[in-house]
Amino acid sequence: HEAKALQTKIIALQKEFDDLKMAFGQFEKQQVRSDGLKAAGFFGRQNRREAKRVLVSIQKQASVISAVASIKPGEFIENQDAEKADHRILSSDVTVRLEALDDVSIYKYLGLLEEQFPGHISVKDMSLIRKADVSATVLRAIASGESPSLVQADIDLTWRTMIADDNTGNGGAL
Repeated sequence: HEAKALQTKIIALQKEFDDLKMAFGQFEKQQVRSDGLKAAGFFGRQNRREAKRVLVSIQKQASVISAVASIKPGEFIENQDAEKADHRILSSDVTVRLEALDDVSIYKYLGLLEEQFPGHISVKDMSLIRKADVSATVLRAIASGESPSLVQADIDLTWRTMIADDNTGNGGAL
């Protein structure tokens, strides 16, 4: 009878050990994801100067002729999961008007924006229009080294970061 009780205890301890092992494995995966988000600038205040610097860099990398961006002041949004972790989600609307020779540059800009912009950026709306067709005049301008703008994109984005709830009241923006 004592052996059976000991066997039951061993089985219970083995299950507890397996559960702990699984929980630790999940924690390690979450830690890697958390470290990735931290490296991407998600856990931090919205630094507008840094954002503008990144936007200028992306414009050059994507070969966009013109990029005019506007970043609205941040607002805290309700998020129960963030609140449970003593954090708050800061959301800012961003609008960008791009002009480029072709739509490939516009899409390259969006890809670079997703990769390099601090925090999480998502596209809410986008319109892409052709301002001019390729003509002999446009071809001559390109041949002479000019960069005529043939397409224009108006993009509405949302920029989100998560900051520790320190009750500073300044909206988390710098």
